[in-house]
Amino acid sequence: MAAAPPGADPLGELAAARRRRRLGDLDWFEAFYNAYLAGIGVVVATAVVSTLLPEGEVAASTVDRVRADGAALAGIVLALVVAVGARSGGRGGPIALEPAVVHHVLLAPVDRGRALRGPAVRSLRFTAFVGAGAGAVAGLAAAGRLPGSAAAYVVAGTATGVLTALLAGGTALVVSGHRWPMWAADLLAVAVVGLSALDIAAGTSVAPGSWLGALALSPLDLRPVAAAGLVAA
Repeated sequence: MAAAPPGADPLGELAAARRRRRLGDLDWFEAFYNAYLAGIGVVVATAVVSTLLPEGEVAASTVDRVRADGAALAGIVLALVVAVGARSGGRGGPIALEPAVVHHVLLAPVDRGRALRGPAVRSLRFTAFVGAGAGAVAGLAAAGRLPGSAAAYVVAGTATGVLTALLAGGTALVVSGHRWPMWAADLLAVAVVGLSALDIAAGTSVAPGSWLGALALSPLDLRPVAAAGLVAA
């Protein structure tokens, strides 16, 4: 196969051609309809969460318990999300390549890292978007029950959702990229969840999930350990 001339970017040109073709085949009415359905889904999720939680601000004793144990309890939920990411990476995820990419790009004499960087970034971008939506809904639900600014809870929830999604997606990419066996991915998942369970039992803050949980509850109780969630992600 002939080498590409100096300054040529065959991968970039191929990606641009595929984008142009997709835009040409895009049904804009269907795209707006899908966006409308996504908005309806967010509204329904907010309504369901609001229905399941008690109405009005919780009692002072409950607020004290949330301050003491809320970060660890939220952390084990977030740790489960990261554990799912680890197991996804053990199964070869989270990137699902189209057959054309496999046949014409990965089998070509091009750098694998460069070829897969674009799909990896798009995967993380979508995951972060989903995490932001889920975190914003959770923050909005917490704002009506806990003392503090509603905007602060939404911002904290959105940031926590994005960082949790990036941590889960990044874990999946690392596990998959290094071709860890499934037993190693399971061991990592158990370790992440186990550390959060230890935090609940012992009242410590050693788990990444607890750090992110502290970030989510920072409008109620600002802790320095919340900054560690940024480092982990």
